[in-house]
Amino acid sequence: MRGKRRLNIFFKRVSALVTLVTFSFTSVVNAQTQIPISSTTEIHKILSPEQVAIPSALGKIQEIYQSSSKTPVVILIQDAHAIPDAQRNIQKLIDHFQKEYGVNLIGLEGSGSLVDAQVFRSFPDQKILKDVFEEYLERGELNGVMASAIFSDTPSTYHGIEEWNLYEEGLGPYLRAMDEEPRLVEKLALLEQKLEARKEAAYSKELLDVDRAYQTFRRNESDLIQVLKILTKIRRPAEGTDLAMMIEEAERGGEDQVPIEIEVKEISRKVEKYLKSQASGSKNAEVLSSFNEKLQAFRTSRMSAQAFALFLKELTVKERLPLDVSSDLSKLMKKEKRMRDIEGTRFFDEFEYYVKSVKETLLPSDEEKSLDEESRKLEVLHRLARLELSREDWKEVKNMVEDPSLEPSQDGARVQLSPHRHSEAARQNTLAGEKADL
Repeated sequence: MRGKRRLNIFFKRVSALVTLVTFSFTSVVNAQTQIPISSTTEIHKILSPEQVAIPSALGKIQEIYQSSSKTPVVILIQDAHAIPDAQRNIQKLIDHFQKEYGVNLIGLEGSGSLVDAQVFRSFPDQKILKDVFEEYLERGELNGVMASAIFSDTPSTYHGIEEWNLYEEGLGPYLRAMDEEPRLVEKLALLEQKLEARKEAAYSKELLDVDRAYQTFRRNESDLIQVLKILTKIRRPAEGTDLAMMIEEAERGGEDQVPIEIEVKEISRKVEKYLKSQASGSKNAEVLSSFNEKLQAFRTSRMSAQAFALFLKELTVKERLPLDVSSDLSKLMKKEKRMRDIEGTRFFDEFEYYVKSVKETLLPSDEEKSLDEESRKLEVLHRLARLELSREDWKEVKNMVEDPSLEPSQDGARVQLSPHRHSEAARQNTLAGEKADL
């Protein structure tokens, strides 16, 4: 049972290493004959990456690489894993490229063969189909690529980019890295305690408050608004930015929270009573443990009423437990969800830059700057131990991996660095997808 659970975790978490969707464009001649296009729709063929344009509401272009050879244009989409709005944007981006540029070949990770969604596409009642899959999407169990494969009205081929032998080969280092995680996290926690003591001796009170607020946020122990309120005491973000607008919205919405908190407490009591009434088992124990953790955070003001209410809503959806809330709380929950989803997308880069700029105003000495750099590297090592590196983290780990101090996490680094070999496999499978489309 443990082996099966770990295998399931592997397949879920490996997709979080590089959340990747690949679009490959066939030649202009082939594209004209392969896709039935309405005469009223103008399709812009991509001859160069510089020609690609996307709606700002769906994302932004971060990098462009122009090959010297005449190769098909490939677009990689990276986004926040298991965040519903991010997955909807991926689906919308695929639709955009299909309709605007004539894309008819989409590569996806986690598979090494042709993806056939016809069994779902042929379901007679499309409304029921969309309602059912919307629940899966909300729970983070349906990604944007598969949603596109099921619901897109543009004839296209969806083909896996994985080489299955390489995919399975990564399983060994991954499982070893999972076994090492508790020991590594414990070791890093000791290093963090020592670093914290040095910070207390060197940092000013303002810098210590900012640093601790940021660290608790990164550990998911506080919400975004709470950390922003502390940061704005030092320096407000630039006017007109998403951060500035979010802070202004939070300040305008600072009315009496007492009625909301009373309502949330009542809801939590009902949910707790329901969870305790369920049959005992490892799954229910895990759910109850998660509930108690969030409840404690709410009671100690480390989690806002609306953030806790959103957690309760998502929990009751999974447990199929009816949940009625007031219109005021519903509005706050929607706002909280929007803020949470933004945290995982383009907004996050802006937030990180803002935190850095605030800290720079409070880091006058070289000692303080050195401590802050140590803290940042320790964060990267924490994410490496949990196999949760971002793309930028991954680049840094490649430079750090020869460091002897990283020896305990070599398996984790090996799993994270494996995309070198997977890139060639992805290229070969994308070509296979092109052939399947001919």
